[in-house]
Amino acid sequence: MASPFTNAARMRTGGVVLVLVSLLAAGAVPSAAAEPGDRTAMRPAGAQALAAAARLDAFHGRPGGSATSGPSFLQAGCYQDPAGDTFDADSESSEPVPQPRADVTEFCVDFQAELDLTVAVTEPTDPLTDPSWANENTFVGWALDTDGEDDTEYAVVFFVEQSEVRVQVIRADEAMTCDLDGALDGGRYVMSIPGPCLGRPTEVRFRSLVFYDDGSLTAVDIAPNDTPYEGPLARTLPPVEPQCDAPDDGRSTAELSVLRVRCGGGATDPVLQAVAVSESLFEQYGADHAIIARSNDFPDALAGSALGFGVAPLLFTYAPDEPGVDPNRLAPATRAELLRVLQPGPEQVVYLLGGTQAIAPGVEQELADLGYAVQRLSGPRREDTAAAISREVRNVIARYPGFPDLKAVFVATADNWPDAVTAGSVASYYGFPVLLTPGPRPAGSPNEQDGRQLYAGTAAALTELAPDFVYILGGRAAISEEVGAQLREFVTDNTRPAAVCDTATCRIGGSTRDGTAVRIAALMRRLLQQTGSNGLTDPTADVAVAVNVRQDGGFAHILSSSAVTGRLAGVFIPVEEGSAGTFVTPCTSLYLRDTLSGMLQELRIAGDTDVISDATADQLALLAQGQGETGTCA
Repeated sequence: MASPFTNAARMRTGGVVLVLVSLLAAGAVPSAAAEPGDRTAMRPAGAQALAAAARLDAFHGRPGGSATSGPSFLQAGCYQDPAGDTFDADSESSEPVPQPRADVTEFCVDFQAELDLTVAVTEPTDPLTDPSWANENTFVGWALDTDGEDDTEYAVVFFVEQSEVRVQVIRADEAMTCDLDGALDGGRYVMSIPGPCLGRPTEVRFRSLVFYDDGSLTAVDIAPNDTPYEGPLARTLPPVEPQCDAPDDGRSTAELSVLRVRCGGGATDPVLQAVAVSESLFEQYGADHAIIARSNDFPDALAGSALGFGVAPLLFTYAPDEPGVDPNRLAPATRAELLRVLQPGPEQVVYLLGGTQAIAPGVEQELADLGYAVQRLSGPRREDTAAAISREVRNVIARYPGFPDLKAVFVATADNWPDAVTAGSVASYYGFPVLLTPGPRPAGSPNEQDGRQLYAGTAAALTELAPDFVYILGGRAAISEEVGAQLREFVTDNTRPAAVCDTATCRIGGSTRDGTAVRIAALMRRLLQQTGSNGLTDPTADVAVAVNVRQDGGFAHILSSSAVTGRLAGVFIPVEEGSAGTFVTPCTSLYLRDTLSGMLQELRIAGDTDVISDATADQLALLAQGQGETGTCA
């Protein structure tokens, strides 16, 4: 039977894929009743090795069509294959042939946002140095049934071409859907197939095949050893429909894309706004982990942006003191978005920010019941919670060895949110921990000394983190000169490669909260120019996110938007609010028009019109394109 997609295969790789699809075109391996003479039916052009394997599979006494179904699983599975069961693809003999380089010992599938296929053999070789991989009959193949009808919709082939390890995905209608890189990882042949390459199936039955041609014979192993598609089934959850709609609201031009990120209704709810941000960034199962904070108060969440790191959303749930809700249950919208963006599993971490007074124990139990690994980060005071979060930020950074770790931290006042939260644009991208300390206290007050002394828990965290750089956020009304001097003394010993001082170059602050936010944005741009990508995300646009730094609940909208800056290497553009509504300050207008215009490709408006009015959004869009009036920034 001719392959329905042999032509496409031949155009790209000739014999290698042709060998594989010879079998795949037939759909299933013949039963044990097949005549041995049929084994040579597909000899033309030497492309019949898998066809021979199909018939020999039955001839060697492997189970036929009556085999029972293999195990099912939601996420991932690894399966063992018997040793010593390789055979000669071109022989009619039922005797096994010893070839450890083809002998499958384990095959694995991890089906989430991508389909990860892994094959281990007894004696793996490096495809780029083993000359046998130059033979067209040496490769690893997978036959995939994606519609449950016991035939092959896709062939996946791992092979060497022109001194490169390639993975190709061939569809049954002769189209090559993807041409990807392959890898040898710890002696395992690894293929990662994005969902679109396979048409985003909800389930996949699979079979792995290893061919190794050493010049004397082509040894083959097939796993599992029953008929195709009676083996393991990888099943993922069906697509989850987004809860929010964030359409382009008409401000975009050929030079600038303008998008208001909101969840509709005219009023911006913190829980729903965080969901809208997450939906705008992450595909289904696209997050590495997730962060959940309380929705109605800022202390425990202040340092949370750095945990996002561009690979996780920051979501909200109800606090125990919120009326009219069940605080022991996740907010329904948050629960739905979490299940969409982070597939449950024992290694999928959900961080809870704050103690049980911030997020009730029932929420932690619900997350565990959903199948997540829950990690609560908390302390007796907000400063201690920030220190606990900062220590975990270092653990997260350690998971990404290619990351350019700048070993820097922010120190902000614990008394208010704007400085710490707007620093999230940098913290979320570069993984800068955010530590807190009390701000200045009124002269003569009982706690006056608190504002003159670096909080002990923060000092302990700095000792443990051992940063090379410390950025003090805000002016001296936010963090006193005395605390600044202690920080200078704390980090300027001769064991550190860089000194940090309480000077204008180290203190990132302005006379107002919007002035500080603009200076933080300038720091982000400067770091990007010095270091480029953080290695985890690959920003394709220069992005700014307009945020309201005055509204009482603004901390939540800005914190959730830190996922945008973390993922897209963006900056926050601060907007103020007065009795007449929101407005653009001189600091913001000057920076946006004179520094960012011409660089920006995308402007996002965080929240609905109750957070940033249409008129303000219009003004921001003009400034971002080099138009409009500016003022002087003090």
